[in-house]
Amino acid sequence: DLKWLDVPCPNANPITADMCKSFCERMLGAAELEEPELVKTIRLILLDGTGLFPSAQEMAERLHISKRTLHRRLAGFDLTYQELLDETRRRLADEYLRETTLTIDEIAERIGFSDTSNFRKAYRHWTGISPNEYRIQYLN
Repeated sequence: DLKWLDVPCPNANPITADMCKSFCERMLGAAELEEPELVKTIRLILLDGTGLFPSAQEMAERLHISKRTLHRRLAGFDLTYQELLDETRRRLADEYLRETTLTIDEIAERIGFSDTSNFRKAYRHWTGISPNEYRIQYLN
């Protein structure tokens, strides 16, 4: 029943809502840059908010193409699925480090890492610094 969409949530926090809206707009805005439709679609699927990032096979199935076709089309744009996945995870991690007080463990879990040490290694590989160093630099 659509009338429930107009009923305000009594426990809503307008500050948190504004922060979440701003975060989503920044993430989606970056996805709307001049890039091929396939890449935009993949980025939007990766940002769907579930925290579960599909494998290349699962992504291909969602796009109704074969895994080989997915890899071939991305290669035509000089990209790989892993590069798109890593970039999305890094950008999400950066946002969480800057905009929240989540622990490194919580951030790792939210961006699909079951092991925090793997997240720390990946983040250092992506940026050259640890997540803690990034957060400290941003806060200063």
